[in-house]
Amino acid sequence: MRGGGDLDLLLDPADRAVAGAALVEEGFILRRGVRSPLKEVFVRYDRGVFLMLDVHWAMVQGGLRYADESLALARRCGPEDAPRLSQEDELIHLVAHLLLRGRPPEPRRLERATALLSEALDQSYLVAHTSRFGWGDVFAAACAWLRAGAPPTARSRLRSRFTWALIRRDRGNAVRLIARIVRRLASPSRPGGLIALVGPDGAGKSTVIAAALARGSAIPGLRLESVYLGPWGRIETGALRMIRKMGITPSLEPWGERVTRLDGASLRAIAKWVRSEIKGLIFYFAVLGELWWRYLRSVAPRTRQGTWVLADRYITDLRYLYKGDLIPNYRILRAAVCSLYPEPSMFILVDQAPETIHRRKAGLSVEQIRAFQDAYRRTLQGRHWVLVTTDETPEAAADRVLEVVVRLWAGDRPGHPRGNRT
Repeated sequence: MRGGGDLDLLLDPADRAVAGAALVEEGFILRRGVRSPLKEVFVRYDRGVFLMLDVHWAMVQGGLRYADESLALARRCGPEDAPRLSQEDELIHLVAHLLLRGRPPEPRRLERATALLSEALDQSYLVAHTSRFGWGDVFAAACAWLRAGAPPTARSRLRSRFTWALIRRDRGNAVRLIARIVRRLASPSRPGGLIALVGPDGAGKSTVIAAALARGSAIPGLRLESVYLGPWGRIETGALRMIRKMGITPSLEPWGERVTRLDGASLRAIAKWVRSEIKGLIFYFAVLGELWWRYLRSVAPRTRQGTWVLADRYITDLRYLYKGDLIPNYRILRAAVCSLYPEPSMFILVDQAPETIHRRKAGLSVEQIRAFQDAYRRTLQGRHWVLVTTDETPEAAADRVLEVVVRLWAGDRPGHPRGNRT
């Protein structure tokens, strides 16, 4: 993934609405459910570049306010269109971030804080500003800790001292900290979701998923995995394997068209049709059980832990297809079986020109591929879905998939709304 990263921004509270609107106009998404008060998080993924903006309207970390944002804004320096905190306020911010953040300190922040300590800083301002918020002695100890190489064992003691100093000085810190803990206990982690990639064989689903997993690993905080949920080509339960060995499979012959009158031949055709319907009933519900087994085993536990799962194929293949054929029978039964399976957070239709797919996999004719493409579009009517074509590199298609994942991860829902015909 090229470039990207995260950036902390400090805003005057009066500019909050204007800044938020400007970021949305630039393609950023406000991430929902951020637990930290007094800040908002905006994210964007565009052609391989991931950006995360922590937009603060107070100098706060983990719900604890540790400095005066109005004073820091008044002392900002640098060009007017891209001002920065003064070196003193930047050091205060970095020390608070390094001590209060739950995860281990980031090396780049440690290096920057250590570099600032070697500068000619206004020591009287540092002492006055930190002492005003009750942590002047902790700040001095933290500076000594940084000069000593920031040993991990000392950080936990400094963090406890820092937290209690801020709580004693400001009751609002105690209220925000308790609220943050309650929110975390009520919702230990942000739930993930399931994104189903569907489309004809040869469109490039597996290749796109592999590229998306590789590129998505560079997005901080995003957990991404894949699973196969196609109804064909893989069996994990003994029941479906036994049913297929017994020859209980769907019939491709349109039996109903042969029943025209009630003579002996027609009665035999009716009996054959009834046997076919019973076989279809057994087969499709066995497939439903197989796919539910995969969902409960491989999808549900991961999404509960905050993982976003990319599914190669989905149960919706059953709506019109049986392996490599369009199937005219069991229309109501197939629709019912699909309706009994969980709906993914988003469908992604991976597609390409029929002639290109035929060159990749010659097992199907161009006419069959075109019929399958029409079937997939009919299946997705009334659902949230996005079209991703594979006429460029796998990485370009993977970036389109990751754009969808990041938007969903942030709490947005891209794609065609329910009921929209395309």
